[in-house]
Amino acid sequence: TVELHLNFVRPVTEATGRIVCEAIVLHSGGRIATAEAKVRDEAGKLYAHASTTCSVSPAPKRYVCAGTSHDSNAKL
Repeated sequence: TVELHLNFVRPVTEATGRIVCEAIVLHSGGRIATAEAKVRDEAGKLYAHASTTCSVSPAPKRYVCAGTSHDSNAKL
């Protein structure tokens, strides 16, 4: 995460009832992605909103070591 900005507008209590978070990616580039989210109740009243900028990197490669066993009785 390069930046995270979060605003709590009002408290959420048991009386609030069901809340829903909706989020959207605003930009997804080769190195940087931005997104925003809003938390509202069923009537549409805003409880929180946030924006973020994230650094995007490729997923690491997974390697399998030769000669390994998943058998718990195998001798190592």
